[in-house]
Amino acid sequence: MRGLSCRNGETDLSATARALAAKLRQQHGPVSAFELARLHGVEVVADRWQVAHGRIVYYGECTREPLRIVLNEAVLEQADYCEQMRELVIAHELGHLLLPRPSVFASSKTIESAAHAFAHEWIGNC
Repeated sequence: MRGLSCRNGETDLSATARALAAKLRQQHGPVSAFELARLHGVEVVADRWQVAHGRIVYYGECTREPLRIVLNEAVLEQADYCEQMRELVIAHELGHLLLPRPSVFASSKTIESAAHAFAHEWIGNC
């Protein structure tokens, strides 16, 4: 069953995410996450959401129909490394869009961990 722990505590889905990012890196070379999105037909747009009670709500979101990543500029502009953070958020959301849909039994933590694994494999240790 997907989502069970593998070696070193990594889930099957996170291992799949790392492998997919490595495969795409071989296919496309060292392109930005923004360019990778474009190559896969994913539109990247910016929007502004309010920050709730001074807390970060989220950096971005993605939709499958249409294939789109929306970046929350209200939050990203507050980041110390704004451009690097944009790349990380795009790579993370691409992980959600490019990975096979997980089992209905997969926890949200497992799904988020896999998207993080994809992003970190794509961008490197950031």
